[in-house]
Amino acid sequence: MDASNQKSPANPEHTQQRLARLAEYRAESLADSDPLRANLGAGVADMLQMALLLRRGIDSQIKEEKITPKQFGKVAPAIELYLKIHRQTDRFIQLDQRLRTESRKMPTRQPE
Repeated sequence: MDASNQKSPANPEHTQQRLARLAEYRAESLADSDPLRANLGAGVADMLQMALLLRRGIDSQIKEEKITPKQFGKVAPAIELYLKIHRQTDRFIQLDQRLRTESRKMPTRQPE
């Protein structure tokens, strides 16, 4: 395998590794006892998977069509969607971190 292929985000081996890690993250998230955090984590995994697959499509389109910088307008909507997915993912991750921090601060209730 040449060096340029190893650095590409569309490298099939790396994609499979990332998909496997996302499956692990999704499973760990869904095992959380807090239903909100469980679904939040699963949603983050879903969005990261969408972004990964979208990125592969963008890379493939650029490579196959040999798009020059002047022609980037063709893929600009897909790139904008990719960035929107990452921004939303960032918001969800920040929310999850806040929920995690707040849950540690809350005193545990004793059973009555």
